[in-house]
Amino acid sequence: MACAKEEMGEYIEMKTLLLESLAVHEQKFTAKHAKVGRVLLQLTRAHGYCNEPEAQLRTAERALGIIQGHCGPTHLQTTNAMMAVADAYGANRDVHRQLQLAQHVMERL
Repeated sequence: MACAKEEMGEYIEMKTLLLESLAVHEQKFTAKHAKVGRVLLQLTRAHGYCNEPEAQLRTAERALGIIQGHCGPTHLQTTNAMMAVADAYGANRDVHRQLQLAQHVMERL
């Protein structure tokens, strides 16, 4: 049980650092810059580790919008962001949408 608490503390610390990094990136660049999108993808993972599925989905969708807008719909970064959204659908128990998006990504590869 102590290990689980330690890990959760590490995830919360990681999430806090990512939120701080996001604020810096949003000030340094525009809020729609690809670097902001990449930080959001990392934050998506942190929300997943912290068992925050709604925040995970919101963050993943925001990251996808930014990355797709900056890199284009066929870029590998966009594909990675789509998979993050699919994972977030799974965390929110929306398996139908998760499967649809995963199939769409597989068709692109």
